[in-house]
Amino acid sequence: MRHFSSVVLLLIILTQKLAWPSSIPNEISLSSAIEAAISLDPIVLQARQKLKNARINLEGLKGPSILFTVGSTARASKSPGLDPESKITGTDTSYWGYSSTITAAMPGGRRLSLSTSARANTTNSPLRATAGSSYTYAWADLGLEYSIPIPIFRDENVLTEGDRQLAEISVRQAELSLEDAKRKAAADTVDRFFAALRAQQQVEVADANCAEAKELLRIAQTKFEKEKLAEIDVLEAKVAASLAEVTARSALSAAETALEALKNRIGLPLDAEVRLTHKYSLPEGVELSEDEIVSTALVKRSDIVTTTLNEKRDELLLRQAKARCRPGISLVGSYKLMGQTSSISGAWGDLVNPNWFVGLTTSFPLTHTEERAAIEQARGRLIIHQLQRQLNTQEVRLEVRSLLRKTRQSAETSRTLADILKAAEENLKVRLTQLESGLIRPVDVLRTKQELMDIKSRYLNALIDSELAAAKLKLAMGEWPIPGMEEHCER
Repeated sequence: MRHFSSVVLLLIILTQKLAWPSSIPNEISLSSAIEAAISLDPIVLQARQKLKNARINLEGLKGPSILFTVGSTARASKSPGLDPESKITGTDTSYWGYSSTITAAMPGGRRLSLSTSARANTTNSPLRATAGSSYTYAWADLGLEYSIPIPIFRDENVLTEGDRQLAEISVRQAELSLEDAKRKAAADTVDRFFAALRAQQQVEVADANCAEAKELLRIAQTKFEKEKLAEIDVLEAKVAASLAEVTARSALSAAETALEALKNRIGLPLDAEVRLTHKYSLPEGVELSEDEIVSTALVKRSDIVTTTLNEKRDELLLRQAKARCRPGISLVGSYKLMGQTSSISGAWGDLVNPNWFVGLTTSFPLTHTEERAAIEQARGRLIIHQLQRQLNTQEVRLEVRSLLRKTRQSAETSRTLADILKAAEENLKVRLTQLESGLIRPVDVLRTKQELMDIKSRYLNALIDSELAAAKLKLAMGEWPIPGMEEHCER
């Protein structure tokens, strides 16, 4: 486990070097942040490797499977029996031989086997009556066998093609796992990006408010020196400027924290000076209905499709378990040549005595304990995944309804605050004119500006809420938050 963690850490370090160019960017957009986060995410890296392994396994099951086995034996012993041509007991004998088999498994459960074997037996006796003191007897054979399963009592296809079908399902599940890992990384990055963007906007609003408060304090002090303003007004301006400065510092601290969280997610140094860029736009209404969005999510979302694939896999495993409980019949044909001489080489050179065989073979389990247990387990997993699919459907509908409500509500709030913001800007212009005419105090203008800044802050927050809800709604539908991003994230 320690070695695996080290490998994952090394991969992360390597990808961090490749995620950004050598020069750190000055500005970061939502799309670039998502791409960087996906390229760095360790779960995505693991999902890519699992997909690669699944594809390799599938390729290995597509072609014919060829198995080669070879064996050899050698033995020397002293036999206690009599040599028929020897006058004494205690004959020395030696034996050696080898055998090999090449079996090719082809589609449809067909099997083709080529087998060869050779053996030699040598008898040694110093008192042989004829032909010297030793005698060797050798023989060799060459055989070819072909078998075809016959689906009479069981589904042979589920046994012969089931492993390949399971491998195809595994590949598809690995693809969905990779897609799901990418979407989760994208969703997390969306949250962090908009949180940092919101904090950045709050800093800009707070800085502007602080600058305005200081300017109005300067104006109040100038008028006080000219005896055109009371001292209490100057004190109010000082308090307002101090409060604005405290608010600006707090906003800056919150923005730095949010930005560091985003930097850590996308692999940037925490000390890097970057700025978030985002083009705001008034949100558009959602054209699709709730039922249409749910239907799209049930088709596109990787977790929903994965549950469906789990059901398909369990159904296949259940069929395989049932098939193994039933007898299997195969049509078998074989052809064999044999040679017998005083040497192995001579036996191979004189292969005669051909014989052939055509018949049926059957196999069936004597006990069904293991097969029945496998059937019950597969049936139980199938029921669980069917229930899980129903629960996922309900959860998707609940999630879509909530996000759709947030999207519409934040969009309506944005449009309302846009109108209020225009009215507040016009009100500020009137207040500035009144200040120049000496009709109101600087503190009155400061309050108007503070109201404007507050409305602007709420408006920007509403825009961010609207875009964040829209992005999450697209992710809940199984789509990417930014159009065209899927092609960039395929790497």
